[in-house]
Amino acid sequence: MKYTNIKKGTFISRPNRFIAYVNIDGSEEVCHVKNTEYIKGAFSVREPKEKILCPKEDIDTVVVPGIAFDKKGNRMGFGKGCYDMFLEDFNGVKVGMCYDFQLADDLPHSEYDIAMDYIFSDKIIIDCQ
Repeated sequence: MKYTNIKKGTFISRPNRFIAYVNIDGSEEVCHVKNTEYIKGAFSVREPKEKILCPKEDIDTVVVPGIAFDKKGNRMGFGKGCYDMFLEDFNGVKVGMCYDFQLADDLPHSEYDIAMDYIFSDKIIIDCQ
């Protein structure tokens, strides 16, 4: 496991932004975000008003939120399994994003939970590979 200090400006924004969102039926889609105007979507989560669908295989990196992460890349999510379902056949880089206080030494996990490749906190970057 490698630890790296985060320096300001390390995370460089790219010209193309994508966002995953969950439909009312539980299915997920990924769309290219062309603007910053948002509307209330499924589960009262804000989502882009204008969506251009994007195939999952065209995405190289996914930033994943969570309640907690451990230093092996395991993630405690929000209980619906949406990100795990989305990531089960994803071949790109998986980055967990959290604050330092959300890091744990060990979290319970199952065979269906998808581990992150990296964890970015407000203080360190952990290489979980």
